[in-house]
Amino acid sequence: MNPEPIVIASAPEVTVVLRLESEPAHLVATLRALAAQADAPSFELLLILSPSTDDVRVACRRLCDPYAVAVRIIEEAADEVWRVRNRAIDECLTRWIAFLGDNEVPEPTWLAALCQAAKAGNTLPASDGLYDMARFDAGFRFEPWSDDALSPTTSPLAKAIRRASHVLDGETATLRHDWAQTALTLGRLDEAWAIFDSLGDHPEYGAQASLYAGDFALRDRLWLNAERCFEKCLEHRPDWNVAIERLTAVLIQRANATANVHKKADLQRAALRRVQGVARRSELQSYQRASLEAAIGSRDIARKLFTTLTGHSAFQAGAWFHLGEIALATHDSTRAVAAFQHCLKLQPTHRKAISRLTSLLLDARVGGAMNVRQNGGAA
Repeated sequence: MNPEPIVIASAPEVTVVLRLESEPAHLVATLRALAAQADAPSFELLLILSPSTDDVRVACRRLCDPYAVAVRIIEEAADEVWRVRNRAIDECLTRWIAFLGDNEVPEPTWLAALCQAAKAGNTLPASDGLYDMARFDAGFRFEPWSDDALSPTTSPLAKAIRRASHVLDGETATLRHDWAQTALTLGRLDEAWAIFDSLGDHPEYGAQASLYAGDFALRDRLWLNAERCFEKCLEHRPDWNVAIERLTAVLIQRANATANVHKKADLQRAALRRVQGVARRSELQSYQRASLEAAIGSRDIARKLFTTLTGHSAFQAGAWFHLGEIALATHDSTRAVAAFQHCLKLQPTHRKAISRLTSLLLDARVGGAMNVRQNGGAA
């Protein structure tokens, strides 16, 4: 009897995102419809639950098991649609991402039609909910006022800025600034953000206003908006350490988020240029620079910077960990073990340090056992 052929499942092309806001039993119709998708590319379902008991997760998993759909389950505390979608983007491992509404039951050709249109280069309306992840690798994210992920030049933020500028047209910059501060105090953050951003070119208020606007964007993980605002701030005050730290953090975040190797390197170098040559460098900037030097292969410079930071309490554990990583990269296991041990004395729960140190000690034990056997055999 011939054995059955081994079928190797291909990696999914699409992540379908569903936020479950109702009872787990309501999943059944959606799961049945997804399993029956005709001519659809391979996909997985990313099921997002509110923080819940294990019983809810188990119930969801049991409901999913009978259907031929790959399912991942995560938890997200935020209720806002845009925050949930941005969390899904962070979790997505596929080329495309599609969003389903709670209790939405897709038609049998839903996913096939979306993917066919997208691959053909057709522009899809936001309601269709299918996006190319390359867009998000470039830094785009959903914004608080929109279900669509728009570029900074066409976003509702830009429209709000123009509206604020129109309303305040002819008013003094002081009044505009005071209005933004009042809106901030009242919790009208979108309005404050728009007005602060519109003051970015003002010689007196531009630096502080751009820093505020950048902080709003940073809070909501709108990396491109944040980068633009901090760049504008530094046009007014090139050596302002706070703005340099914020901008460097944004560039590092964008580098970490992209899968494009060349783009990652460009962003790392841009961040490095920001922290190099600053006359009075903060500890955070030194740590950022050391991390970037290590990332691009300048290990000697990184080693010197991290060694200096081992004397600063806020960065001691991280500095020792990175020194261990550098030692590992240069095949110096003795220094690597010592560095990871220093790290764990300062931060006993540092998972990566625990993992690295355990591997090194196991390798040393196995190597020692092999040497004993070889010597015994020779004798």
